[in-house]
Amino acid sequence: MSEVMKDFGVNLASQVVFRLFDMAANGFFKKWRQAKTTQEFIDLPETETYLCSRFVDGESQMTRVFSVKDIGDLGVNNFLAQVNTMPLDIEILYAGLTGKEGVSFDLTISATVKIKDARKFLTERGLNWSTSANSADITVLETLLASQCKQQITDEMHTLSYDALTQQEALPLKWWESKLANWFSLDWLELVEMETVQYASATADKAKEIKERQKISDLELESQQQMHQIEIQRKQGQQDYEEAMKQLEANSTISEQQRQAELEQARLGYEKTIIQAKEEIETVKSQAQKKRAELEAEIDRIRSRDDLAAQRLKQAEESEHRTQEMLKLYDTAKSELDSSIHLIKDAIHEGLSDAKRVSEYAGGLSSGTMELLGRSRGAVYLSRVLKEKASAASEAILMKMKKLEIGVRDIGTKKVDELKINSSLQFDFITEQSGYATIFNIGTSGKVWLQSPNTYVGIENAKVDSGKKYRIPGQMLPSDELARNGIGYIEVGPPGWEELVVIVSDKPLVTEKDLFKSTSGNPFVEVSQDRIDEMLELLSSLDEKSWNVGVLSFLVE
Repeated sequence: MSEVMKDFGVNLASQVVFRLFDMAANGFFKKWRQAKTTQEFIDLPETETYLCSRFVDGESQMTRVFSVKDIGDLGVNNFLAQVNTMPLDIEILYAGLTGKEGVSFDLTISATVKIKDARKFLTERGLNWSTSANSADITVLETLLASQCKQQITDEMHTLSYDALTQQEALPLKWWESKLANWFSLDWLELVEMETVQYASATADKAKEIKERQKISDLELESQQQMHQIEIQRKQGQQDYEEAMKQLEANSTISEQQRQAELEQARLGYEKTIIQAKEEIETVKSQAQKKRAELEAEIDRIRSRDDLAAQRLKQAEESEHRTQEMLKLYDTAKSELDSSIHLIKDAIHEGLSDAKRVSEYAGGLSSGTMELLGRSRGAVYLSRVLKEKASAASEAILMKMKKLEIGVRDIGTKKVDELKINSSLQFDFITEQSGYATIFNIGTSGKVWLQSPNTYVGIENAKVDSGKKYRIPGQMLPSDELARNGIGYIEVGPPGWEELVVIVSDKPLVTEKDLFKSTSGNPFVEVSQDRIDEMLELLSSLDEKSWNVGVLSFLVE
């Protein structure tokens, strides 16, 4: 049995109507290792899977997926939603109904239904159900259908005697089939077949089950109300942010540097509001999910399905653990945003002309926080991911620039390396791992340049040995070729933060296609946004021990 099916549960599988698969909490480098598991999720028979995206403004969209390739980068603002499209056996219960002569009885309707329009189901019902749990089973669907028909069935039962119902079969299955199909009034649902309709004298168990189902309905409503209130607060924060932006743009009494810094400060404050809202929503969902699992387990026990009740509670416990891990990510993000806000406040107070760059780069939002915020990856994201990897293995690749060129500068409470425009970019590196070397420059302009391999040094020649010192320009970027073509290896600006990156991997990261535009007169190739994404995806799929990275980061003035 696959890991997906283990999580799904053999007994529970035929009971599940809808569920989510969210890998976001596992982090960028870990989640893509689950590609095989994700494909198994998608390939489950008689299901439809959709990639759902929720945006900061509250809007959402859905796209049908058939394979992992259709997903792209599944971040914290995205999740997979799967709908069970197989025929489902349901029981709709009504306890304590009253017949024509005042006799009280219970009604049990057994039928087979099928979700015929998965997309419409998700839009109208499924995504609302996800507010209190990451899955919904037959119990929730039965509760919905029972509430849809409650008034009509109550009225019909008042017109007939208990004896006519039980002895004379006053209402045959065909009658129920035609009525229910109309009463359900859900255009995403199909009534496949009526099984049985049973009338019995009122029992305490039936009444208790109805009561538990009502608690589930009340819980759903309460959760949605809480989340709606959180969304109102988030929108208020957005309005405050937009108003602050307008005021800053119109303020002619401050310098452009201070305006940019305060705009950045306002943006960071709003992003913290977004993270706070996400955290509160996750907490509401977690609390509701735990309570709903307890209620559904009680219904299972009433129906003598103790094994299913135990499995449901175990899954709820595992989900609670995952939620706690996600809440830790939110706490980390809020701390990072707070640090960046304080950094830019200090920069404004000290009147630094480079306050905006300080807030964007020296503050150091992690890739995890950027994912939570739904920021585009690009050069800044690439820089953060590689820095995290380099920090985790700080001795794997050692890099050093020319001492005469690099200086040190204080920015706020930080000391940073500084390089003047027109200074040499020459540096050395030593790696503890042999393999293919890939050298990037992440420039101050926001562009990423592939420096090696290049037209001078092909992919197979761009190999390095463990423990050997390499100089750039040098073997990986021949100095004589640069000189012959009038190319200087110097810092050209503009001012800002810049990184030189060396990646050593067991397999090459670039292809001949990447080198197509590398020429003798212009050996450096700009890396497109799509290619950055592809390389990040490739790195995330590799074993951690198969590659290492070194990063030199400095402020250009």
